[in-house]
Amino acid sequence: RFVPAYTALRPSPLLADLPQATRALTAADGGDGADDADVSAGLREQLAALSEEEQEARLLELIRQHAAAVLGHATPAEVEPDRAFREMGFDSLMAVDLRNRLTRSTGLRLATGFVFDHPNAAAGARVLRQELFRDGTASGESLLRELDLLEASLGAGASEPDALTRTRVAVRLQAFLSKWQGQERQAQDWQPQEWQGQSSEEGAASQGGVLGQLESASDDELLGFLDRELGR
Repeated sequence: RFVPAYTALRPSPLLADLPQATRALTAADGGDGADDADVSAGLREQLAALSEEEQEARLLELIRQHAAAVLGHATPAEVEPDRAFREMGFDSLMAVDLRNRLTRSTGLRLATGFVFDHPNAAAGARVLRQELFRDGTASGESLLRELDLLEASLGAGASEPDALTRTRVAVRLQAFLSKWQGQERQAQDWQPQEWQGQSSEEGAASQGGVLGQLESASDDELLGFLDRELGR
């Protein structure tokens, strides 16, 4: 128990050369790698349905629960999110205990000095979230959820939007898709009258391309676009 606590604040080359110390540090680092991966995957799955703020809040609650247990508090409410661990009474042994509990709960290979490397529980929760979703899993799943919400919103309006609104929505979606795919797309070969005679290069330079022009077009210009499209 002494070795992890001692090295939590300072690496020790002397202890690192001792087989007994190495075994103690390995045990403190957590369990089997495969088990850790399963725990991390399970936690990510639970958090995936939440927003980033909710994910951090859930991880903060996890830290507070374990910190309260280490400190001997009756409830996590006694662990203030923004109060320094040292101010709450954590010493080296307690810091290692909390770190080990978090390692088992998250499956992450946390540094032995994790608790004192971060100023408080709130900062620790942010780091846990970053480590859990280091590969961008959360942002990708969050984006897909946002698209689902957008699709539901577009298909469940209280009333059918008018043609002008539909055109504006379509233009915005097309502009987003064009940017997302990383390629220049020309929406249609139509341009509002005030832009007639401009080359595509000039249009792109002056107004951000046809899609940019459509996004900033007036209602009359969009109505002209509708007349042209519906008349084809």
